[in-house]
Amino acid sequence: MIEPFPIEISRAVMRIAFFGIVLLACSNAAPAEEMKIPFQLDDNLVHFSTTLNGHLANAVLDSGTGAVLVSRDAAHRFDLKEGQAIGVAAGGGATTQQLFPIVIDSLAIGPLHLVQVSAVTMDVGYLSQSAGFPIDVVVGSPVFATGPVLIDYFARQVTFFGADRAPSCASVSIPIEIVNNVPVVTVTLKSDTSAPPATLHLIVDLGTRHFAATIGGKFLDTGAGRALWARGKPQQVGTGSGGSEQGVAVNVDRLTIGDHALSNVQIALTRQVSAFEKGFADGTLGVPVWKDGTITFDYPNRNVCLNLRPNHP
Repeated sequence: MIEPFPIEISRAVMRIAFFGIVLLACSNAAPAEEMKIPFQLDDNLVHFSTTLNGHLANAVLDSGTGAVLVSRDAAHRFDLKEGQAIGVAAGGGATTQQLFPIVIDSLAIGPLHLVQVSAVTMDVGYLSQSAGFPIDVVVGSPVFATGPVLIDYFARQVTFFGADRAPSCASVSIPIEIVNNVPVVTVTLKSDTSAPPATLHLIVDLGTRHFAATIGGKFLDTGAGRALWARGKPQQVGTGSGGSEQGVAVNVDRLTIGDHALSNVQIALTRQVSAFEKGFADGTLGVPVWKDGTITFDYPNRNVCLNLRPNHP
């Protein structure tokens, strides 16, 4: 993601949570027709090439990022002028990373072009190392704000639609709130067959790669949260802007998102994500939920659509 909300990228291995900095891209018109780009799925990250001020760069698409993030290394290579530090990344890990404002003249993602984009730079060394490839750009809310965006994991293709051209949803569309430029959905979680369902507010996060959800904050202080933690397996559950994030991995009886009820899914619990501890969200919803099908983000109409393949729970 990035900074207008928890701007974070990557949950199970890349996390950036920023707060209190409002970053806005200039107004960019929605595409007049469908635009498609291919992507590589690298450890569940949507990875593609982009052109930043005419320079070819490695990018990832992240709905959990509320703006655009550029690595400081790439900013220096491409002669982007940084302003004075405007805050620190409130992600996981022990190291504090400062944020520096920049303006990108032109950002091209296949046929989609954004201009005069306000962004931030940050040292993303931990994140690139955990991803297994150098990350130059994390692309967040500016590309989602103009119209629906469909990510097809089976076909390895992203489709950008005009604001009034949302694709049909084979299931019931799920309402979202846009909180500081990132999508937040309400879900219910049953930790075991006898537990009452808990209502949680989760960021729908393309960067949460290895768990159906990552949860922290107040839920961990509840009886269900404490019981889950006690039976979880301690391990590293992610890598944040400041290094590794520790927590536990545990299976839960049921996770319900809209009309999708997923049984016996693995989630992560952690105390090392500031976004959760400060109450901005209870956690994130991650790629394992939809990786067998498609997910469509429709910010203009405030919903997401999960089209899951038959072999999915």
